[in-house]
Amino acid sequence: MGRAWIYALGLVLFLGGCQPAPKNRMAPLIHSAYIWRQGWNAEVASGLKASALPAEITELNVVVAELGLGSVARRIHPPWTALRESQRQISLSVRVGTQATLGGPQEPALGEAFKLLREGLGEAQTAGVTVVAVQIDYDCPVRLLGAYAERIAEFKKQGGLPKVSVTALPSWLSAPGCQQLLQTADTWTLQVHGTARPNLAKQNALFNAKDAMHWVSQASAWQRPFRLALPTYSTLACFAKSGAYVGLKSEGSELPRGTAQCKLMSADPAEIAVFLKWLNTPDGVYVTAVDWFRLPLPGDRQNWTMLGLTKVLRGEVGLAECTVAVKSQGSLYDLVVTNPTEYPLPLPSLGVQWGQPALQGADATLDWKTELTPQGLSFLHASQAGFLAPQEQRTVGWLRLSDAAELKVKFLQEE
Repeated sequence: MGRAWIYALGLVLFLGGCQPAPKNRMAPLIHSAYIWRQGWNAEVASGLKASALPAEITELNVVVAELGLGSVARRIHPPWTALRESQRQISLSVRVGTQATLGGPQEPALGEAFKLLREGLGEAQTAGVTVVAVQIDYDCPVRLLGAYAERIAEFKKQGGLPKVSVTALPSWLSAPGCQQLLQTADTWTLQVHGTARPNLAKQNALFNAKDAMHWVSQASAWQRPFRLALPTYSTLACFAKSGAYVGLKSEGSELPRGTAQCKLMSADPAEIAVFLKWLNTPDGVYVTAVDWFRLPLPGDRQNWTMLGLTKVLRGEVGLAECTVAVKSQGSLYDLVVTNPTEYPLPLPSLGVQWGQPALQGADATLDWKTELTPQGLSFLHASQAGFLAPQEQRTVGWLRLSDAAELKVKFLQEE
């Protein structure tokens, strides 16, 4: 029999063994949050301990190791006391870079990743932390999904493990080997954010509700419960002068080499809040939990605040817009923008108009540039500009007129 025919038969048998789709959600959505911290210090650990976590967040998933994302594998040592005292269920994750697992007869080679994950599990248990699941976060090539399933089965046979979970990409859902993998794992999380390569010529978004609904419906056709990963963070997509994509600037990292232009890709809180409501309809009934990436911690500039996450969970999201103020001293004016929200926002460009007085001088601060227009003066954000973190205030620039006048300031539409 051909492989395609075998795959089709397997699909029929798999679906045939499932129960009819329930019409209504059997239980409320569970909410979990990833703690994706590569390094811990006393300040961040104490910040986590002091954080008032949303009551809706009942689980935390903590990264304990990374492999293939740097020159060496890295074990991460979270503050176990703070995690234990959070009174949340705890899961552990290992992040595995794809290239580190390829080549040789055993691809994907995941033995080192499993070893690191077991070490993290042992450390947690020694610290008195009960671990309910361990997760492998690995963007497996589609051609190796069947082999990946075999590696997970071998890992589980070693025993002494809690539930074993994997993350899954939307591109896997129609691929041979995907069902085998997801049946082998005890549970799985479908990632519906950051799924497309940024393109300077297109509108780039971390999350698109229409796409996510399609993927949820696709996965729900299997009539098996699954989890969903949703974003809270923002990232800067970076492009070369030619327009070619060169990489992402994440929290604390530098701009990739060759960056000439940046675009902020954000998790839109209003769109995600609407999507959450959709998950509570019969269309989202097989989604049992939302895994938020990631829990806001002290020093996170490219993330929602804890209050921002709470508002989304409770459907209390308002307009996410910055404000502008004019501070004057005679005929000298400073322009100040503020992000009054709990979410990162793009730097705005401003247009300024006035009456009869003549412009005597103007200048912009680092992330803006000035441009004379027939209507007055524009302050355009620079091509490599960043963003406004939650509650951040920035001076855009200044101008001096020959006489005092009333300024009219407006936000300019981005192309």
